[in-house]
Formats: sequence, structure tokens, C-alpha cells
Amino acid sequence: VPGAEVEVITWSVLVTAPVPDVGVFETLPNTYNPEPNNYRTVFETRPVGKFDYAVFWRPDLKPGAQIVGPAAIEEEETTTIIPTGMQATVLASGAILGEHLVCHQELGAGSHRKSARERTDA
Repeated sequence: VPGAEVEVITWSVLVTAPVPDVGVFETLPNTYNPEPNNYRTVFETRPVGKFDYAVFWRPDLKPGAQIVGPAAIEEEETTTIIPTGMQATVLASGAILGEHLVCHQELGAGSHRKSARERTDA
């Protein structure tokens, strides 16, 4: 506004609230290996090639489900990819925990990879 005086105002606010008790999730129940709903061929860049991925439907997975990659866990709005060398476990909270099974160096281009079908048939 032309001709108006400059006014500087400083605000400072401190808000506190009690922290709700989030509780502790129960220990993981016995683990199990669910059967895939389907298989899908997926192209990978490391190593380069097409690989059979076991496909699981997320709502069917109960706590304790363990899935060894390569696999895909599908749900309505997203898909979780579990690559070779990783394992996914559904926790008591319903979250998916991904863990490395082998060192990344062991998954070089010359390594042999069993497909999900070969592992299931064994």
C-alpha cells in the first residue's frame, strides 16, 4: 500500500500433546510358504533376461507368510517386487519385511538362477 508504514510482526507457537501408546506388536506367528496364485515372466536388467516370478495376492497373505524372490505381491493399487536374493515376510502388523538372503556380489551376471516354478516343483 503506497505511503503505509512498515510493520513487522513475529509469531512463535509451541504446541504439545500427549504421545499415544502405540503398543507392541505380537511376536511373529509360525511362518509358512504360501502357494502362488499365478506366474508371470518379468524382464530384469541385472542380470539381463526374462525370469518367471511367482505372483501372490496380498489380501490372501496372513502374518507369517514367507516368500522367496523372484516374486510379486499384488494388491489393488500397487505391486511389491521381491527380487532374487530377497525374502519377504508378512509381519503381525501386516507390514511386509524385505530381507537380503545373499550378498549382492553373488548375484552377478554369471550366476545360475532357479525360476520360481523350479523351486516350487522341487
